[in-house]
Amino acid sequence: PILTRTSKAVKKPKKIPTAFTPWEQATGVPAAASAGLIEVRYVGRLTLGLALLFTLLLWNEWGLAGCFMALLLARLLALDLTTYTLPNIYTIPLMVAGLWAALGDNLGSTLLVWFGLWGIGMIGRRWPQMCFGVGEGDLKLLAAMVAWLGPLPTLAAVGMGCLLWLPGAFAAPKQALPLGVPLVLGWAVVLAFPGLPAALFSPIT
Repeated sequence: PILTRTSKAVKKPKKIPTAFTPWEQATGVPAAASAGLIEVRYVGRLTLGLALLFTLLLWNEWGLAGCFMALLLARLLALDLTTYTLPNIYTIPLMVAGLWAALGDNLGSTLLVWFGLWGIGMIGRRWPQMCFGVGEGDLKLLAAMVAWLGPLPTLAAVGMGCLLWLPGAFAAPKQALPLGVPLVLGWAVVLAFPGLPAALFSPIT
């Protein structure tokens, strides 16, 4: 008997969509990522939802220019929630742009705070047990905030962000809470309401 063999169409393996953008993959973000509070497969939807929320928040003060800032802050917040990372691809350009913006106003105080943060980073690299939960990404984001806002508005932003992030501490009491989340939340609030820091500090002074 003649044996015939039927050919079957070879199914191509499905391409699994990645949670990271091409520039994040090129700069090693997936290798530095770890399991965060939220699964990483939700990072795209989380970014879009937060970007819409931040755009609505910044629209009155920034208009169309606020869309880019809203998307950048949303991506940072989403990545910190899902991977505990604040990539250099976002934080370093923010620092450079903030330093350029600070040239005419508060350059001296910005550089002074930057040296202080650099010192904390050196301590964290040499004695990690002394800087619990403070990563280099957090310090770079904080340095960018100081350059953009100034020292006192940054202090107000950190306080507001911690208050907004307080329910997260109660919702996940045994989880490591990312520090970048309250920083981004406070930054967005101060950008949307620039008179808020003066309103908070004037009664104290």
